[in-house]
Amino acid sequence: MSVHTKKHPIKRPVITLEIEGKKHVYQNVPISQVSKLLEFLSAFPPCESVETLEKIPFEDAYKDHFAKIGGEVPNQYSAHAVRTCRKENGFTQTVLAELLGTDQAHISNIERARKPVGKRLAKKLAQIFTKYEPSFFLSGI
Repeated sequence: MSVHTKKHPIKRPVITLEIEGKKHVYQNVPISQVSKLLEFLSAFPPCESVETLEKIPFEDAYKDHFAKIGGEVPNQYSAHAVRTCRKENGFTQTVLAELLGTDQAHISNIERARKPVGKRLAKKLAQIFTKYEPSFFLSGI
């Protein structure tokens, strides 16, 4: 005759990570994975909590970057937005130009803040980079 014995659950840690204001909770994480995560995170220096960090205006934070871009000051926001989105998605200027129905030189001029992004082009960019609204690509926003 067999006797049913109660199986004791293995206690595994619960990990809570807060990334960009969102909490992510992971339950029943194997110990081996926790140690790998801790080892990985130990390579990064601890930082101040978000509440204690000084808030810096966008223009000041990217002052050197905008100086490097050059071009017209009102176009620098658009230049930064287009270049960042293009690079994040692994597009070359030529590929992005083909998707937008323009030429590579036009994309280069936009990214160097020599030319503004027009409303039609902003709409096309928003269709390609779907997580952004057209206004994200317009100058001075």
